[in-house]
Order: sequence, then structure tokens, then C-alpha cells
Amino acid sequence: FDFRALQSQVDVKGRTAGLFAAQNGDKKCFDLVATDIDALTARDNEGRTIAMIAAIHGHTDWFEPLTQDGYFGVAGENNVFVGSMLIFDLEQLAVRDNDGDSILQHAQAFDQFEILDILVRHLQAIVKNQTALIEAGTEPVDKHRLIRDTANGLLTDAGFL
Repeated sequence: FDFRALQSQVDVKGRTAGLFAAQNGDKKCFDLVATDIDALTARDNEGRTIAMIAAIHGHTDWFEPLTQDGYFGVAGENNVFVGSMLIFDLEQLAVRDNDGDSILQHAQAFDQFEILDILVRHLQAIVKNQTALIEAGTEPVDKHRLIRDTANGLLTDAGFL
């Protein structure tokens, strides 16, 4: 079965199979259709990402891996987030929708407090880890600053700093 062909089809709202899976909380289906970078970085007509859709609909189980060793406080450098986990790379978490809202702002707006807590703790740990690398002079310092500042920006915009 060609999952890539399935993922390339969109409805009138710009939703792909991956976005539908996120809306319905069907992680197994998402893992099947998330076969390439286009599927993993899909956005609907409102600019919402797969992670945003999962947050809006309260699918906490999708976010629980961010609390585990190997992912918690990791920004995605060194290719930690592979396969369907790529939706949690900091670069993806930093995406804004067409209205300029982040995943944190969506979790707040839809009262998804458990997801919000996971994301805030994860981003705070990224800031702490990157700051330690910067202070130790770990190269590339500029990259660590960018990662730290991106996580800080998300926290600040959502009112957590």
C-alpha cells in the first residue's frame, strides 16, 4: 500500500491523513502515514501543524514521550527526533500558524493543561541545557544560543517567562 499517496491527498481544509490522525488521536495511523518529511511537516489551511492539532484535541499520549529520557529537554540537535517523533523537534514546535499562534498558545486556548505542562517543562529544560552548553563554551556556541533563544521565545510569547 502506498502511504505516501494517501498522505499527499488533502481535503478542502488542507488536512492530510497525518493531520486527520492527529485530530482523532490515532498515533498508530499517524506512524503509518508519516513516511517522509512532507508528511511530518504538514500544515492545514490555517497553518496548524500535526503537533498543534494533537494538542488542540487533547491527545496527551502523543506528548508523553517528551517526558522520557532521551527526549526530555532535547531540542532535536544530533538527529534525536526521527521518524514520527520529528513533529516534536524544536524547529517544529516553534512553527506559528497563520494567526501567529504557537503550540503553547493553542494548548492554553483549548485548556489542554497537561499538554501545556509537558511542553513548558520540556522547553524550560531545553533552555537550561543549552545555557549550560553556552556557559561551558561548547561549540557551536551560536547554534546553542539560537536553540536557547527559540525555546525562550516560545515560553515568553505564551507568558511563561
